[in-house]
Amino acid sequence: MSNSFSEFRKEILKVSKPRNYEITHSYEIRDIYRALRKEKKLSLNERQFSDIIRNVNKKIAYYLLQEEDIILPHKMGRLELRKRIPELKIKDGKLIAPMPIDWDKTLKLWWEDEEAKTDKQVIRLESKEIFRLNYNKVYASYKNKDYFKLTTNRKFKNALKCRVNEGGLDAYLIDK
Repeated sequence: MSNSFSEFRKEILKVSKPRNYEITHSYEIRDIYRALRKEKKLSLNERQFSDIIRNVNKKIAYYLLQEEDIILPHKMGRLELRKRIPELKIKDGKLIAPMPIDWDKTLKLWWEDEEAKTDKQVIRLESKEIFRLNYNKVYASYKNKDYFKLTTNRKFKNALKCRVNEGGLDAYLIDK
C-alpha cells in the first residue's frame, strides 16, 4: 500500500508513466497532408498545414464554449453543445446512474476503505445536467453518415467542465 494519499492517487490514475493510447481506423493530420501533397492540391509544408488545423480546432472549441453552434461547410452538418437531465433507472434489480464519476471523492473513499476499493464502489457527481458535444447529421447531405465519428480531446472536456462549474454555460435540452 502507498505511504501517502498523493502516491496512492498517482498509482491508481497511472500518471507516473506516459499514457499509451491507440487510435485505429482513423486518419491523422499527417495522412491527410500526405494525400493532398500526393495529389498536388497543397503548396504548404507539413508544419504550416498542422498549424492551420490546430488553429481551426481551437476556434471551434472557443465558439462551442461561447454557446454557439457551428455550421460545417458543404452541408456536412452541425456541431452543437447540448445538455440532458440524467435519470436514475432500475434495470434487472440494479440501479443505473448515468452521472459521471467524482474521482476525487472516489479515490479518497478507496484510500480510507480497502473494501470499497476491492468492490470498486464509486461516488457519482450530483449534477443536474450533463453537457456533451453533439454532431447533428440532420443538416448533412452526404452518404454514409453513420460512419462519421466525432471525439473531443481532454483539453476541451476540461474547459467545458470548468465552464459548467462556473455556472456560465447553458445549452438546449435534448431527450435521450
